[in-house]
Amino acid sequence: MSQMYFKFEWVREGDETRSNIERRGILQANNLILDELKLPLATIIQSVADKDNLTISLQSDGDNTQKLTIETQSARQLQEELDRVRQSGWRQRFREHTDAYQLELESEAGEASIRKAYCPRCDSVLDSQVVHFSPQLSCMSCHAIFMIGSLDHDVGETMLSMESGYTFCEDCGMYSKPCKFTIFYFFLPVILYGFYYKRKWCCPPCMRGDAWRMLLGNLPFVLGVPVSIKELIRAYQDTGRGGVFHGLNTANHRARIGDVEGAMRKYREILERRPENAGVRYNLATALMQENRFDDAAVMLKLALADCANFQPAVFALASCYEYLRDYDQLAGLEFEWKQRFKRKLEKC
Repeated sequence: MSQMYFKFEWVREGDETRSNIERRGILQANNLILDELKLPLATIIQSVADKDNLTISLQSDGDNTQKLTIETQSARQLQEELDRVRQSGWRQRFREHTDAYQLELESEAGEASIRKAYCPRCDSVLDSQVVHFSPQLSCMSCHAIFMIGSLDHDVGETMLSMESGYTFCEDCGMYSKPCKFTIFYFFLPVILYGFYYKRKWCCPPCMRGDAWRMLLGNLPFVLGVPVSIKELIRAYQDTGRGGVFHGLNTANHRARIGDVEGAMRKYREILERRPENAGVRYNLATALMQENRFDDAAVMLKLALADCANFQPAVFALASCYEYLRDYDQLAGLEFEWKQRFKRKLEKC
């Protein structure tokens, strides 16, 4: 792989303060270099991007872990590339164990099998060990959801098709089509001038508040107004116009402002066009949970898992529903199923 260069600042543990000293980082095939700190990729357990912050969990002595947090405008891109590179070694071991692992799963659970599938978006290995077949799979690295196609017997892999650009918004956490927006302010006092510039990755409804503030803030000095108007128009555009997800932005916005019934009508229209749609069912369940309709939300989350068997956000939300409903038998069954899955995965690969 070609090296990835980026600039970052350290974030102190336990607070949001930064070092205010810009440093240089390099992602290589086997190492992540942060200024003078060299981290072998084999010691990295997990990386999580939250807006401009990237938190890296490292294997320490024994079972202990250590966390480092950096701030970089490339946080999302760096996480995806880091996950992809880390999994390249595991991917080879995955291929070697697949045949024996599949036979074992089939003998244990009859119809169960492991699907040889790789994310078309970031090339990560998909966690496709399932206890039943489903029409969709989810990628844990980039959080995209894919429709499962036919098996390519030449390479022994399952072909996947993706809804281009659809994943989870970093601001609201809903399944949508996030876009890259520009936040730009231009200041012109009496003598000096200045400007503020930032990139933001979110769904259009989440950008609307920033777009209006940017327009009002730029009005006195004019030069920032064209950018403000452009981003305001983009924030109100329907990114799924004419497609399966037409109306998804409207539905998500209605759910966020408390118009759950209006959101549910829009979600159901999308589900009529594409019945197998775990992401939309997850959004619908989230709207139901806002209305304390946890029984209905649990039903919808089960349907989401039927559509996408390895869809972890739905599992966590379903566990929350069972906890609220005090249905501890269902909660214990859900936890046991998923613990067994990860246990077998770690033992075999």
